[in-house]
Order: sequence, then structure tokens, then C-alpha cells
Amino acid sequence: MEACANCERDIGNLEQKFTHQDKIICFDCKELLSNQEHDSPSIVVDKGQVTIEKTAKKWKLLQLIGAIMIVFGLLGSCSYANTDTSSNSLIFALIGFVIYICARIYAWWYHG
Repeated sequence: MEACANCERDIGNLEQKFTHQDKIICFDCKELLSNQEHDSPSIVVDKGQVTIEKTAKKWKLLQLIGAIMIVFGLLGSCSYANTDTSSNSLIFALIGFVIYICARIYAWWYHG
């Protein structure tokens, strides 16, 4: 036989056992404790943490545009090595990098 953790009454083998805060309790204590919980305004139910992404799509779009400019600028620079187009491609990649960094800063500034 087990004893109720609340009232220390013996719980018979044929009685149903209940748990409250990881302790075994009897039926009478279950009703008493559940009524106290419903009447108590200090009980807080933890529903878990909900994550909401707040970054606006315009900052994500600018980051994507900057990344694409970086990739195409570097690819163009590698393709046209030792020509004037190579320097133009590097400038294109540099502008893309500035756009990407600015978009990251604005996304952080406005949305944390």
C-alpha cells in the first residue's frame, strides 16, 4: 500500500492513484488541490516560448540583392582578369557588400 503525500492516508490497491506535482495523492486530495488551483489567481501556466521573426521583408530583400551583387561581382572579376571589366566587377561587388551590410544594420536597428 502507498500513502497519500498530502494527507498521509493509505491508498488501497483498488483505489485509483493520482499525481500532483510528481507526488502520489488520493482522490479526495486531488479534488481539494484542483479546487485550490482554480481559485488561486497566482497560478501561472507556462505555455512555452514562442518565437516571432520580426525582420521586415524589405531588409531581407536588400540583403539578398547585396549578396547577389557580391557573387556576380566576384565571378565577373575572376572571369575578366587583367582587364578594365575586372575592376568594374570588383566595384560592383564592393557596392553589393555595402548594400548587404547596410541592410543587416537596418534590420538589426529596426527589429533587434
